[in-house]
Amino acid sequence: MVQSPRSIGEMVVLLTKWVTAEKVRDVIGNNPTIFEYDLEEIEDKIRFLTYTMNVSSYRVAMTPKSLTHDLDFFKLRRDNVNINKT
Repeated sequence: MVQSPRSIGEMVVLLTKWVTAEKVRDVIGNNPTIFEYDLEEIEDKIRFLTYTMNVSSYRVAMTPKSLTHDLDFFKLRRDNVNINKT
């Protein structure tokens, strides 16, 4: 899938709202297919990871495939972690 320069720029702008400009390169490098996803979907994943799962923006940037798994994957992981805490 070929992305337009505008859509790539929009993704970079979105990412800089959540991670430092220096870490945008790491987010893209660790999630090379990120440009195949809708901006809203990526933002929903970042919001869930940071607010619901308390994952730091640094960890989001440095973890491979941190933003290319389905949101349901993260929700299931959260549910499993919560079950194991009890």
